[in-house]
Amino acid sequence: MDPTASTIFVPILAALADASNLPSLLLLIPGTFACSLSFMFPNSTPPNAVAYGTGLLHVKEMVKYGFVINCIGILWISVFTLTLGRLVFGF
Repeated sequence: MDPTASTIFVPILAALADASNLPSLLLLIPGTFACSLSFMFPNSTPPNAVAYGTGLLHVKEMVKYGFVINCIGILWISVFTLTLGRLVFGF
């Protein structure tokens, strides 16, 4: 998980949920999961920095494959929230 993204986005999503009269979990759960989708840049996670530091991996490659992984993650989070999330949390 990217703690910086969580620190920034979770309070914004909580305020947005309150202002929109939506259940907080409807926005906070997918938002928290989405903060874990940092695969695209060398500085997003320590393992990415180590891989980039070897010189065998370039930013262009990281963005290309990270974009695909992020798209899959967004689809998974959406499906999870709209199916299992509704079933478990009742929103």
